[in-house]
Amino acid sequence: LAIRLVHGALLHRLFFDGEVSRTDLMRALPDLNVERGQRALTELINAGLVTRVGHGRGQLLVLSHQLQQEMSCPEAFIHQTGLGDEQRRQMILTYVDTYGKITRAEASKLLHMVADVKLSRLLKSLVNRGDLVAHGERKQTFYERS
Repeated sequence: LAIRLVHGALLHRLFFDGEVSRTDLMRALPDLNVERGQRALTELINAGLVTRVGHGRGQLLVLSHQLQQEMSCPEAFIHQTGLGDEQRRQMILTYVDTYGKITRAEASKLLHMVADVKLSRLLKSLVNRGDLVAHGERKQTFYERS
């Protein structure tokens, strides 16, 4: 990819904003023609310099892991993209090992996640794997080591 001025402007904005939606990125560069900006952004994604995080309207753009490593800030990528499911499982298990049990609300705070379907599936997967046992019902449910 031959880096043009438009690519540089988009990368510069992403570097300083950290993570941003396509719409906000285009708004941040008011002199940029939207069609030209969208095309340049697609080129950056295809070149592996920009990564999409999330899906649909909530999708954000961040500098790619490879680019951030080359810039000596790889921890920023994890911060922006979030933890993987296995990392979340390990955090929950470490919490339970330390405090004896965990509730959905505590897991939500620990993982900086909304207590929704994704969190429920994560806790259920730990129960199904035999790592945790659920006690109680609904909002009273807590999880302990099996």
